[in-house]
Amino acid sequence: MEPILPSKMSGPMTVSTALLYGKLLEPTFRISDTDINSKIYHTWRMAGLIDMIVKGKWANFSFVEYLWLQILESMRKMGCSVKLMKAVHKELFKRAYEEDLARKTAQENLNTLINESKRRILTKNEEELLKKYEETLKDELLLSYLRNQITYFYQLVVSCFSNNDEAGLIIFEDQTFCTYNRRSQIEQYRSQPHILIPITYFIKDFIADEEKEKFLVPSGLITDEENKIINLVRDKNVKKLTITFNENNEPIKFETEDSGIIQGEKAKQIKQILGLKNYSAIELKTRDGNTLSYTLGKREF
Repeated sequence: MEPILPSKMSGPMTVSTALLYGKLLEPTFRISDTDINSKIYHTWRMAGLIDMIVKGKWANFSFVEYLWLQILESMRKMGCSVKLMKAVHKELFKRAYEEDLARKTAQENLNTLINESKRRILTKNEEELLKKYEETLKDELLLSYLRNQITYFYQLVVSCFSNNDEAGLIIFEDQTFCTYNRRSQIEQYRSQPHILIPITYFIKDFIADEEKEKFLVPSGLITDEENKIINLVRDKNVKKLTITFNENNEPIKFETEDSGIIQGEKAKQIKQILGLKNYSAIELKTRDGNTLSYTLGKREF
């Protein structure tokens, strides 16, 4: 199997999420929120590795950009050269801009829906999507904005959620690299030396960090409904919590009897399941007799 390069990842799976970009691309963080040394950040910016900041403006980062900074920091700590960082940046960001990935994926998805409409009647959601793509392709100002935002790195980040799987970067001894968006794709490289940088690791680390909790909703990692569940857990007001998974796994049940307390690793596990969207339904019964049910809908970024 050939290495999974970012340039081969565009297609129907990522098209709709590319246009419905949502909160993952909204500026939420300052450099002080990223745990990156300001001098190192300035060095990266001077090297052209961070080109999403408008000149003369304060540096505000989206969650996708936050993850890119974590990738750079990980590469730096592992001794990767700036030359290699630039090569990765070119493949994940510059190529997407040069190929106008936003316009390309919008047109591909529009064509897919038009062809599908010739075979059957579209659902209401599909009709809304078709209309949105038509409007987007007529809006040059929006397309200009999306051209800078919809990148192959963005698609890798989205695949962590849409596939409920691992995605990231693999770097080899000869300084070549490839990406992957399924954990199973790593197996073919087990026998050769490489550096593995999973994006999913940084997402999980972010979700588990209590100091980052205030960013979970603004960055789009959890919804208001999911935040209510986290608050009920924190307020010790849970009698029983049942989580049903997307796969055919047994549901996880957290029962607290009289204490209402879910803490430690179990509390972290709940946050991670909510953040990574690795569930299909949740039912929570509070100590005061209320029931909260929440079904995960289609995630649109």
